[in-house]
Amino acid sequence: MTPLRLALLLAITTPLTLVGCGGGSGGGDSGGDSNSDGSSNNGAGSVAGDGLGEFSLDITDAPVDDASKVIVEFTGVSIKPAEGEALRFDFPAPIAIDLLSLQGSSSAELLDAVEVPADNYEWVRLEANASLDGTLDSYVEMKDGSQQELWLPGNNPELKLVSGFTVPDTGSADFTVDFDLRKSLNSNPGRGGVMMKPVMRLVSNETAREIEGQVAGELIAAQCADASLDDGAVYVFSGETTPQDLQGNDGDPVLTALVKADDGEFEFELGFLEPGTYTLSYTCDASSDDPEAADELTFAGTEVVNIEAGDAEFILDGSEDDSNVGQQDDDTEDEAAGDDSSSDDDSSDDSSSDDGSNSDDPTAGNGDASSDNDSVSEDSSTDDGDASSDDNSNAQDPTTGDSGPSDGSSGENGESSTDAGSSAG
Repeated sequence: MTPLRLALLLAITTPLTLVGCGGGSGGGDSGGDSNSDGSSNNGAGSVAGDGLGEFSLDITDAPVDDASKVIVEFTGVSIKPAEGEALRFDFPAPIAIDLLSLQGSSSAELLDAVEVPADNYEWVRLEANASLDGTLDSYVEMKDGSQQELWLPGNNPELKLVSGFTVPDTGSADFTVDFDLRKSLNSNPGRGGVMMKPVMRLVSNETAREIEGQVAGELIAAQCADASLDDGAVYVFSGETTPQDLQGNDGDPVLTALVKADDGEFEFELGFLEPGTYTLSYTCDASSDDPEAADELTFAGTEVVNIEAGDAEFILDGSEDDSNVGQQDDDTEDEAAGDDSSSDDDSSDDSSSDDGSNSDDPTAGNGDASSDNDSVSEDSSTDDGDASSDDNSNAQDPTTGDSGPSDGSSGENGESSTDAGSSAG
């Protein structure tokens, strides 16, 4: 299923300003930044020739329970090639996006086929107006209508995702940045407002899969004290595993989705998943899941689904019926023709992108985009080429605003904004 692309009129009708950022060339930058799992971004894929390619970037979000809006005011996008300075695309005017409106397969467009050098790239950075300065340029609107300032620690707030990708010569690279607000927001940082420690994934739109499904009403009635107040959520874990609450480790869910009641049916939608095998499980306790602490959540209806062959429709009812394990949609049946592996076979074609776990065979630049790291890679570097700052093992100190593992903040050396040409948005 093609994701709903909510095109931003301003970004489409007004040219973007392309700015060369002062990140230096060679030296530390050429060594590649470290990911959260300790792997390197080098070798994201080979680039045939020294020409140009096109880069597109969308944004989407996984939901939270206690907010009705999460507004982030974006000012531009930067991408860093393996060699040379970062390229920054400044928006003509700040763009305010409600991340909570971008759930499931919905996304908003940030960059549309901008022309960039064909190269291997190390990271993507989203520039934003999100300082703790008393201005509601970025903010969270709670369900009671109150608004709280949304802020990123540091003097130069940004959202940096260290995840290597390739823009092929004369080809295109089309990606979506997936925010996980359930893991990112801290409503009690000790300094007022809501602090964001961004947790993000970079997903190739060429290979992204979607799961649409329902949770059986009987299962919800058995798990929820009052389903009229909370329909719960579906947690998605990489591989076949035992579900757990958010704990800030490798066992955390890749994605979560709120269950929504519609004419007596309880539906959920999960978008922008890499092909692979996943464990899905329902809980009515998602609203009490604190990403900073271990919580006792009750999971039910756990099932395994494989989406190597394509999108899936799924019913979570707690049964072991094989018919629940990945139902391929009509759009991908032709692609899977001739493939002996069924949609629930874990031995699917190794050439397809996996679920983000230990992929050591990067795709060559053959006209298709490739990403060598689909896991969460938050960064709080203070220099474009400082790989050591990507260590996610250090905690954020909310009382001082010092940069920690996932806050995405940076103390970048002053980046001038002089026009260096324009790219069509």
